[in-house]
Amino acid sequence: VSELTAPEVRIVVQEFALGLERMLIASLNSLKGSFDALDNKAKNYDRSKISAASKFSIQTEMKCGKIEDFHHGLVGRIGSAHLDFLNAMKAEHCTKAGSNDEFETVNYAIKTTPCREWRIVVDKASISPE
Repeated sequence: VSELTAPEVRIVVQEFALGLERMLIASLNSLKGSFDALDNKAKNYDRSKISAASKFSIQTEMKCGKIEDFHHGLVGRIGSAHLDFLNAMKAEHCTKAGSNDEFETVNYAIKTTPCREWRIVVDKASISPE
């Protein structure tokens, strides 16, 4: 490498850039194809399968009590947050009741569990395609 001339370095860089461009375009096309497949799956998803009682369903109207409840805030309604916030959230997602109950996402119809979501998002665990 130390014996390369400036013109030779330019040629190496140009060839590398062409190869990198081809790789990036191929990866981009693959990624777009994956997103298109997910979008099509979501578009064709039968939303009538969603239970109205599901805590994961989308509500168009929320009821939250009286105006006094609003002014008392969440602390007034459910108490103070756990001081060890991260571990409390991990327990809620991974060890408490319902943490392994499978549900299907509304947007992409993917089957998952709160624990699986925690492992992917927080623990950065890899997932296998289904």
